[in-house]
Amino acid sequence: MQSISQASVTCVSLPSLFTSVYPTRLGIVDQAEDIKKEFRSPCFTEVLKGKNYRTAVFLPDRATIMVPEWTKKGADLRLIYRNSDGKSDYPLLTRQVTNWIAKDLKRSFFLWIHYRGVHTPYRPPAPYNSLFVHDKFYDGRKKAPLVDNPGGWGGIMPKVNLNNIRETDYYISHYDGALKYVDYWVGELVSFLKQRGIYEDTIVIISADHGEAFGEHNLYFEHGNTLYDELLRVPLIIKFAKGEFRGKRLLMQVRSIDIMPTIMEYLQFESPRGTDGESLLALIENKETSGKTIFSFSKTGLINAVRSADWKLISYDDKPAQYELYNLKEDPGELHNVYAKNAGIAKRLTYELGKHKSEFSRASLKRGEDNSEMMEVRRILHSLGYLQ
Repeated sequence: MQSISQASVTCVSLPSLFTSVYPTRLGIVDQAEDIKKEFRSPCFTEVLKGKNYRTAVFLPDRATIMVPEWTKKGADLRLIYRNSDGKSDYPLLTRQVTNWIAKDLKRSFFLWIHYRGVHTPYRPPAPYNSLFVHDKFYDGRKKAPLVDNPGGWGGIMPKVNLNNIRETDYYISHYDGALKYVDYWVGELVSFLKQRGIYEDTIVIISADHGEAFGEHNLYFEHGNTLYDELLRVPLIIKFAKGEFRGKRLLMQVRSIDIMPTIMEYLQFESPRGTDGESLLALIENKETSGKTIFSFSKTGLINAVRSADWKLISYDDKPAQYELYNLKEDPGELHNVYAKNAGIAKRLTYELGKHKSEFSRASLKRGEDNSEMMEVRRILHSLGYLQ
């Protein structure tokens, strides 16, 4: 499965995941500038609370700015977990989660837990910080320079740096240890659900808001600066009730915005009006094939991307003449820009991206906002011959 996030930073991708609405239509596209923005689209928590579900949200406290107000929408309980040294305390978190679930085992609940351990800087506790150091996959020959910039461009930035070690696999091993640590505590939560006899009736969804770069495109141990696949391709595992669809795999491209419609249809509820995602249930049930082309749109700041299963086009709002086109089948690492060599594909994807952006611009125009983006989209579509 190619599961694609709608942004490469947390505070842009999560609103889309929880509303099934693209960042452009939500108006949340920049993590620094839009963190406090409100939006009208109903969240997963609001919809299920309206169906008499208990709802709770458990979030890490990296900084106040990283806990937007929208996470309160529809939540009976929003708990920001922390401990004295600022690191995520998973034993305490798990205890708080299981205590909340145990308060009422007879009533359906919706629970969102945001595990932040697999996130730069990678600081898992012992013994997880050494589990994968110098294992059989470790290659000490791969090194990167130490850099002063905070964005991870060109090398190992200060917040990631451990004892001035330049071996990139050293940091990747810490990432793997952090992943193993999260995996352990997710397993403890699953064990609790089984002990209480509710695991079989519980839907469990495991996904991520973005990926992480380990040197791809000269970005080290960071995210948010590009829209290449190392930042957009994310895991998506859904455990349905009573083991239904166990072992089923979808090979086509899907999107984070498809999660909410899928679960709503499975629960036999209607999705809110205005969602951009589509339920995957028919595909999961083999009731339809993936004959149609599904486009996934992602945006972070000034960077835009449209992706099909085989191709991706990237554009930049501040560089309207610059495009990147990648053949994902032949060049999964997105190393060779073939925009100039594939006019037909480039034209189709540019049109799809322009159409997507224009839908947002029309909404902005109705709200009385600046329509300069709409004018730029019209210019692009006109140059391609789609407008007269």
